[in-house]
Amino acid sequence: MVNSFQHDDFLISELKNGNEHAYKYLYAHKYKDIVHYIKGLTKDYDKAEDIVQGVIVKIWKNRDQI
Repeated sequence: MVNSFQHDDFLISELKNGNEHAYKYLYAHKYKDIVHYIKGLTKDYDKAEDIVQGVIVKIWKNRDQI
């Protein structure tokens, strides 16, 4: 199933359904890329990490509204 999470539609669907494996996949496989992107916008690595961590937590807390 982990390979299925590579498809964004499936990953989003599983996050919305409360699948903890999907959430762990999001963090393990997308976190660094997102931080790198946000660092490019903020020019501050620590700030980028804070932003991404906050967003990932909000995704989980509000998963039913995705």
